[in-house]
Amino acid sequence: MLFQDGSITEYSIEDNLLEAVPTASDVQEISLLPHWIQQDANATLFLESMSKPRHGKLKINEHNQWVFCPGNSTDLASGFLLDNLSANCQHLLDSGQLF
Repeated sequence: MLFQDGSITEYSIEDNLLEAVPTASDVQEISLLPHWIQQDANATLFLESMSKPRHGKLKINEHNQWVFCPGNSTDLASGFLLDNLSANCQHLLDSGQLF
């Protein structure tokens, strides 16, 4: 192995350098979603299929999918599934369907 300072060190297979696994506290979750989109965040949703905007909360279901639960509801099964929110988020924000 060649280091930045120019020194060279040889390691054997027995040193197991590649078996180091980061602990959960060392790994940060990276999200492409805006910082305010998180579990239990207040939001308003106004999809084309809705007659009026609905205020509620964003939730994550057991399949790690985002669900909008209108009003005070916490029933994920009756909420609005937000398919692939990571990919569709900017469109929903730009079109005023999610705010």
